[in-house]
Amino acid sequence: MGVKLGVNVATQEVKGPYPASVGNLTRVHVGIITEQKFGKLGFQAEAMYSGHGCSYNGIIRKNLKSRFDYINVPLFAKWYITDNIAIVGGPQFGMIFDQEFQDDRTGVVRRDDFSTQYSRFETSVGGGLEFQLNNGMGCYGRYIYGITEIDEDLPFLTFTKNKTIQFGLSYRF
Repeated sequence: MGVKLGVNVATQEVKGPYPASVGNLTRVHVGIITEQKFGKLGFQAEAMYSGHGCSYNGIIRKNLKSRFDYINVPLFAKWYITDNIAIVGGPQFGMIFDQEFQDDRTGVVRRDDFSTQYSRFETSVGGGLEFQLNNGMGCYGRYIYGITEIDEDLPFLTFTKNKTIQFGLSYRF
């Protein structure tokens, strides 16, 4: 059992009929970890808050930051290539609980009723590398790619998927 805290470099894969520039947002993630180890193999389950989103500059919306807040549950298989280094990968299931849009030109923050415009649930796949010290401290890096489209009825977008790079520290009791 343990805890984790880290940084997300989040963006979204956005496609639609109008050209746009999509950039990264720096967000955080924090959560709890549990792991079962079987020799060189292991299984790791997590529950965490994770911030996603992107900066968006297009024809219809300019200088916009979209922020999406999720409760994510990664379920990762682990392969220990040494006693302290593991390759991790597997599915991640998420549920959105808040979102906002900020217009950088005006400073206006808007919260939409995301229950009609965005999917409440998201499925992603992830993979990365973890380094664990014998004293319980560890660090990790991973890439998470959204499989499901998170937009439902947005007329100006064809689809939107989350893409996130995570770096962080962990401590296991």
